[in-house]
Amino acid sequence: MITKAFLLFLFSDSLLIYGLIKSTGKSDWTKSDEIINLPGLSVKPSFRQYSGFLNIDKGKYFHYWFVESQRNPAKDPVILWLNGGPGCSSVIGLLTENGPFRLMDNGKNLTINNESWNKIANVVYLESPAGVGFSFSENEKYVTNDDQTAKDNLAAVLIFFQRFPYFRHNDFYVMGESYAGIYIPMLANLLLKEPNVNFKGVAIGNGAVDVTSLGTSVIEFLYSHGVIGSSQYSQVTKLCCGSTPIRYCNITISKTPACKKMVDFIQSRFHDSGLDPYNLYDVCAYKDKKDVNGLPCVDPRPARKYFSSYAVRKSLNMPEKSLWDGPCSQRLNYTGQTSTVRGYVTNLVKAKKRVLIYAGDSDMMCNWLGNLWFVESLGYKEIEPNRPWFYKDPKFGKQIAGFATIFNGIDFVTVKGSGHFVPQDKPLQAYTMFARYLQEKPY
Repeated sequence: MITKAFLLFLFSDSLLIYGLIKSTGKSDWTKSDEIINLPGLSVKPSFRQYSGFLNIDKGKYFHYWFVESQRNPAKDPVILWLNGGPGCSSVIGLLTENGPFRLMDNGKNLTINNESWNKIANVVYLESPAGVGFSFSENEKYVTNDDQTAKDNLAAVLIFFQRFPYFRHNDFYVMGESYAGIYIPMLANLLLKEPNVNFKGVAIGNGAVDVTSLGTSVIEFLYSHGVIGSSQYSQVTKLCCGSTPIRYCNITISKTPACKKMVDFIQSRFHDSGLDPYNLYDVCAYKDKKDVNGLPCVDPRPARKYFSSYAVRKSLNMPEKSLWDGPCSQRLNYTGQTSTVRGYVTNLVKAKKRVLIYAGDSDMMCNWLGNLWFVESLGYKEIEPNRPWFYKDPKFGKQIAGFATIFNGIDFVTVKGSGHFVPQDKPLQAYTMFARYLQEKPY
């Protein structure tokens, strides 16, 4: 719960900021957070960017990295981007997915991302909860969960707009992927009660939106992609579902030891076999194929090297002895409480907020079929049946980017050939989808 003292703290800060802006145009905090020279860049960005801490209630400090729009910062929407986990860093999203820069494998140099989402939007990358990335708590025994993270994320949003009040009236969206499929709807429901935030909608990529739908649909996904055979598929459906169609059978709850044994075997096929669970058709980037820092088949060394540089930490306005705990935190004590976000999503639809659920169709971790089953289970009328959507390839022209189904209140979009990290795997398609969503144009 946000305390009365905390609200008074916010109010007093807003008065201070107002006075500073009136005289200087920018707050002193904003100036002190500005990134002047970012190591690894060979050219100076055309946009402003900021990095610092948002001081959350009870000694929690959330690190943010804010990149202004390259187009029209004063009028373009503000996007809050959250990576998943729980416990994975959103600055990884900035440096490997939809941010203005891409970190090279040497862990030193940055290249320009021509499909950066800040071409048309202001984007805030928030490392949440405390214990992720540079974010920390003064309480060494700090523990958190879904409910507390939602409250802390709301506090971070409110403090961000206190620090950058000239963006307060811009359209505001919350977007992210993976376990952010839980973070986002829960935060969004709290934003419904905040009249001073111009909240418009959400976009969730390959989200952990429903345990049952994802856990059961992965059996269909693996079978249809040749990862398990016909006899194994028949066994698991017979042992776990009997005569019930697999779509309506909750395979995540093992009914017998034989069912559990078969489910464990199938799960080992995509967790332990050397396949990349985030993209069936990709190579396993980490040579030992181990689960490193919570991300199997992802090499954490370039990012670790970059953020271990004192010059980088200094440019990001981080304390000299600050620690960046890798792509996914090993120190975070987190309890997941939410098995489905059904109620949160239906509340958003009732409130007429825009909802986009998109999915790379090669991801096994939070597969596209489970996301579709979740959307269909909400019962909204199908307005536009499944159809291809297109993007313009620079060499071959108009190409199919994936498939879209439009429901009354929710857009469901797949991205062909992409895994879990859509902006990383298919940057041009992801940017095209993002732009059409913001502009309310057909996919």
